[in-house]
Amino acid sequence: MQYTPSRTPLALASTVANAAARHALTTVSHARQTDNGHLYVFLGGDITSEENWIDLGHYNIAPSNTAVPTITGTARVNVQLTAVAGTCAGYPAPSHGSWQWQISDNGTSGWADISGATSSTYTPVAADEGKYLRAKEGQSNTVGTVYAYSAATAAVTAAPVSVSEVYVRDDQEYTHGTGYTTNDVLTCTEGTPYTGEEYLAFTVTSADPETGAILTLLGNSPLYLSSSVPSSPCSAWSGGTGTGFSINITVIPQ
Repeated sequence: MQYTPSRTPLALASTVANAAARHALTTVSHARQTDNGHLYVFLGGDITSEENWIDLGHYNIAPSNTAVPTITGTARVNVQLTAVAGTCAGYPAPSHGSWQWQISDNGTSGWADISGATSSTYTPVAADEGKYLRAKEGQSNTVGTVYAYSAATAAVTAAPVSVSEVYVRDDQEYTHGTGYTTNDVLTCTEGTPYTGEEYLAFTVTSADPETGAILTLLGNSPLYLSSSVPSSPCSAWSGGTGTGFSINITVIPQ
C-alpha cells in the first residue's frame, strides 16, 4: 500500500487494510489525513473527486518527524550556536517540547548529553575543542513524544583571536617633527601585530626642505592583537632621519 501525503502514519495500515477489504479492494493506492484528524482512503476513479474517498473516522496520531532540526553558526569556542526546530506530523499538531545539546569525540557515536545545555542556543567551551556537537529536539502532542537529532557540527575549533584594526584619525593633526626627508619610512614600535600583519608604518611623501617637518605621508592600517595595540598618540617610532613625529590613531575592534 502507498500512503500519501507523507503525514499519513503507517501505524494506521491495518485500519486502511480493513477498509479496503470491506469495499472489496485488493489494494489502496492513496490515504490521507485531514487537519481535523479524519482519515480518508481512496476507492478508485477520479482522485480529485471527494466522492471517491471514504472517511474512516477521527484518529489521534502520534508525532512522526518529517524534517530534523538544524544548527546555525560556526563550531568554535566562545561562539554561540543556534538550533532551529525541525518539523513533525501527527494529530493534534505536535509542538516543540525540549532541547538537549550532545557531544561526541568522533561525531558518529558515543553521544552524551551536555549538562545544563537545554535551550536552543549553546556556546562551546574550551573543553569542547576538537569534539563534535549536535542538538536533540523533542516534539509532542497528546498521544506521545518523538525525538530527532540534527546533523553533527564540524569539530569545534579554538576560540577566535580578538584583533583590532589600527588607522590614523582624519580629524587629528599629527606632530610634524623636524629633520625628516621624503621617502623616510617611520615604523611604530608599540603593540603586537596580528599574525601575518605588519607594524603601523608611514612613508614621508613630502617634507619642508628647510626644517624637515613632515608635510604629507602615506600609511597602512594593520591588524593588532587586541591585548596589545599601539597607544594613541603613538610616539615610539623607528627609522627616518628626523625626530619629534607622533600621530593620533583609532582602534576599532574586529
